[in-house]
Amino acid sequence: MKSPKPTLWIVLAVLVILLSGIGGAWWRIQSGKGLWFVHKATGTSAEATEDDHDHDEDSYYTCPMHPQIVREQTGDCPVCGMSLVLKKRTAGGGEIGLVEISPTIVQTIGMTSERAQRRKLVNTIRTTGRVAFDEKKMKEISAWVPGRIEKLYVDFTGDFVRKGEPLLEIYSPQLLTTQQEYLLALKGYEQIQNSPISEAITQAKSLVSASRERLRLWGLTDAQIEEIRAAGQPQTTMTITSPISGVAIHKTAVEGMYVKEGTHLYKIADLSTVWVNADVYESDLPFIHVGQEVSVTLRAMPGQTFAGKVTFIHPVLDPKTRTVTVRCEFDNSEMLFKPNMYADVFFNVEIDSNALTVPESAVIYTGSRRLVVHDRSEGRFMPVEITLGAFADGYYQVLSGLSEGDKVVTNATFLIDSESNLRAAVAKLMAGEGEKGSEGEKESVSDLSDLLDFFEE
Repeated sequence: MKSPKPTLWIVLAVLVILLSGIGGAWWRIQSGKGLWFVHKATGTSAEATEDDHDHDEDSYYTCPMHPQIVREQTGDCPVCGMSLVLKKRTAGGGEIGLVEISPTIVQTIGMTSERAQRRKLVNTIRTTGRVAFDEKKMKEISAWVPGRIEKLYVDFTGDFVRKGEPLLEIYSPQLLTTQQEYLLALKGYEQIQNSPISEAITQAKSLVSASRERLRLWGLTDAQIEEIRAAGQPQTTMTITSPISGVAIHKTAVEGMYVKEGTHLYKIADLSTVWVNADVYESDLPFIHVGQEVSVTLRAMPGQTFAGKVTFIHPVLDPKTRTVTVRCEFDNSEMLFKPNMYADVFFNVEIDSNALTVPESAVIYTGSRRLVVHDRSEGRFMPVEITLGAFADGYYQVLSGLSEGDKVVTNATFLIDSESNLRAAVAKLMAGEGEKGSEGEKESVSDLSDLLDFFEE
C-alpha cells in the first residue's frame, strides 16, 4: 500500500488550521454577546466612562455649546462634535429654570457677576448745533439825514470797531442848516440873557433847546454838539460813530455815495457772546429746561470743551426733522466761536440721584420681556424678569424685579438663559404635566422636536 502524496498532507493541514480559526472566532463572538448581555442587565458597558457610571433617572446628557441637544446616553454632539456632559434634571415640583454649573465650566466660559447697586444716574443727550450771532447784541447803522458819504473809516466787511469809534463822515445840507440855526439860537440867547424881559429870555432859551434836540435826533452825540458850540461855527461833515464794539458783518456804504434818510449803511455784531442753536428730538424735550447747563465741543478745536447755558426753547417743532431748536448761550471773549461753525452739543440730565442699576451687558432681551441672570452663589443661577427704566452711561435703571445687592451675571448670560430654558423644557417633559405617565413617572427626551413643541406652547 502506497503512502499518501505530500500534496495531500499539506491540504489536510491547511483545512485543520482554517477550521480551528473559525471555531475560535465563533466562541469569542458568543462569549462577547453573553458578556454584553451581562453588562446590559447590570446597567454598565464595556466602554463605560465615569459620567456613565454616575448616570441615573434624574440625569441627561447635553452639549455645553448646543443645549438643544439632549440624549439619554453619553456620546458626541452631532453639531460640533464636543463630548456630551451630564446634567441633572429638575423634578416637576422643583424650581423651574434653576441652573447649576460647576466651577470649572464657570471659569471656562469666562463668567463674571456684578451686584445691583444704587448710583447717580445721569443721562447725556447728544445732538448737533450751529454757532450763531447773539441777536440781542447786533446793531443796524443807517443814515439819519440825507446827504453824501465823504469818508469811510470802516471800509470792509469783517472789520472790528470799538464803541464810539468813527464809521464814516457824511455831508448833509440839512444838517449844516440845523447847525447854523443852533449857533444863531445860542448867540441870541447870549444877547438877551441880561434883558429885563423874562419872556424873551425864556423864548430864546427854548429855541436853543429845540435846535440842540434836532441835532441829537439826527445822530449827533452830546460831545459833537458841544464841539460845535465851542467852535462857534458849523461842521461841514458829520461823523457817525459805532454804538457798540463789534464786527461789521454787513456793509453797503461806499465813499461818494448819496444816501437818503434811513438808507442802510452797516450791520455790526458784538461777538463777545454767541448762540449755539441745537436740534433736540421731541422725545428728549422733557429733559431740557431753560437755565440748564450744557457743554459743546467744536470740530475746529477737538479736545476742548466749552460750558454754556440754555436760554430759550423754541415753541414750534420742525415737522420735517421732528426736532425743536434749543438756544444755548456761550461766552466768546477769546473769539474762538465763529458764527456758522458746527458744534457737538451735550445736555447732562440727572434722571435719579439714587437709582438701582445693573450693567447693560447683564440684560437679556426676549421679545417684550427683559431678563437678568441672578447669581445665587455656589454655581446656582436663575433668570429673573425685571422692569427697566432709563439708560445712561452703560447702566439700566431697575424699577422692579431686583433688590440692592443682588448679584447678576454680566458675561455669558445668554448661555445660562438658554440652559435655564432647556431645564424648564426638560422638567416639563419629564414630569409630563399630568399628560404623560402617572405617579410622577418621567418620560425620556431624545428628540429636538419635543423641545420645539414645548417652546411653541
